[in-house]
Amino acid sequence: MSEVDLITMSSRGQISIPSEMRKKMDLTKGSKLLVYQKNNELYLRKIDPEALEKSFSEILEPIQERSKEKGLSPKDAEDLVRETRKQKQ
Repeated sequence: MSEVDLITMSSRGQISIPSEMRKKMDLTKGSKLLVYQKNNELYLRKIDPEALEKSFSEILEPIQERSKEKGLSPKDAEDLVRETRKQKQ
């Protein structure tokens, strides 16, 4: 069941999640939330840090294996990322 509430952002960009929603989602101090933007909408999703860590590991493992096969060092990868970011600016 969806709930809707109107909130206000502070001058520092902070928002408060209504207490009823925090309780229903079991959100407490230190809870991790993923925030992403699509078109003109913002989404928040509760994240389990352990699951997130596992997901990144699963994503990175094949990439790291292919990098080793190609002879790319971690520094090579960092250099490629920096170069790509410069091109996008």
